[in-house]
Amino acid sequence: MNFKVLPFCLFLLAASLPETSLQAAATVQLTETEQTLGRLINEYRQSKGLPAVPLSSSLSYVAQIHAWDTLTNHPDTGTDAAGKTCNGHSWSNKGTWTPVCFTGLDGQHMWSKPRELTTYTANGFEISAGPFGSTVSPELALESWKQSAPHNDVILNQGPWNQQWKAMGVGIYQGYVHVWFGEANDPAGVPKPGNLDPNKPISKEKFYRLKNFTLEAGNKCLEGNQLASGASQQGAAFMDNCQNVSGQAWYFIPTTDGYYKVTNAFLASQNKCLEGNRFVSGAVAGGAAFMADCQDVTGQKWKMTPQGGHGYLQLTTQFQELEKKCLEANYLAADAKVGGPAFLGDCQNFSRQLWILEEI
Repeated sequence: MNFKVLPFCLFLLAASLPETSLQAAATVQLTETEQTLGRLINEYRQSKGLPAVPLSSSLSYVAQIHAWDTLTNHPDTGTDAAGKTCNGHSWSNKGTWTPVCFTGLDGQHMWSKPRELTTYTANGFEISAGPFGSTVSPELALESWKQSAPHNDVILNQGPWNQQWKAMGVGIYQGYVHVWFGEANDPAGVPKPGNLDPNKPISKEKFYRLKNFTLEAGNKCLEGNQLASGASQQGAAFMDNCQNVSGQAWYFIPTTDGYYKVTNAFLASQNKCLEGNRFVSGAVAGGAAFMADCQDVTGQKWKMTPQGGHGYLQLTTQFQELEKKCLEANYLAADAKVGGPAFLGDCQNFSRQLWILEEI
């Protein structure tokens, strides 16, 4: 296919990109269902003479990720070392968090999740429900908690929860519901206004930063590179500090067969595209993903598959999708795979393969 080179005016636009927040959760939005559940919880509290609890970006971020982890990795179906069944407050070993099989005896590794995933420094306390099937109404979730004395006590600050909640986060995904409460205000503030559209199309007229869940809180973005002598990471695409640079301004061009060609403002004028790779002897850039001359080849056709219903995606190429290979973020560390660049690894349900597009 003929590749569309970006107009020069767009390249100039990318050179003056807006600053990116250090707080990953600052970009959180809620779906209409999540917003409704938050509103119903506050209405219930107010009917009992209690103040409304402000919605929290950080705690909603945690709740949404936990809903994805619960459905995708099912940490609630395992058992601990003593053979006790893990419950819905458990977390898998597929993310940047401390895994925990929660049985109700030790809340430490569950309460600390906001600190592990965001800049929220206080403990968080969770109520959970599900699975309810593919969909769940906010009314049903709240009613189930009202009928359970321990959950009702958390919502209404009764019993052992005789304290003041200052933050609340909501996450719902395919029948799983998690709501988090915190005693401290959230420095990240409230979620962005408007309802999250989990199926929002990718615009071919806009630039995006590519962030990965594992490194999002550290403000890392995928950066394109040049295959040149002495180039960083052998010329591969790698995760670097998010900056106002054109190498981090990605542009997605749909193909006629449902994939995307991917370039950035830095190398679009040179007609370069992001190409997947594989670990074979003599591979370019050590087997990592890299920027190559744009061609009509399957290694440059990217598929974007939604994960979790909150804007995250898995990326693979047409070349390796049947082999179930997905783009994976990496760390710039001495023991990192292929030295630290992004690469195509076996598709798994874990956070290093969760990507999100942040519109510039």
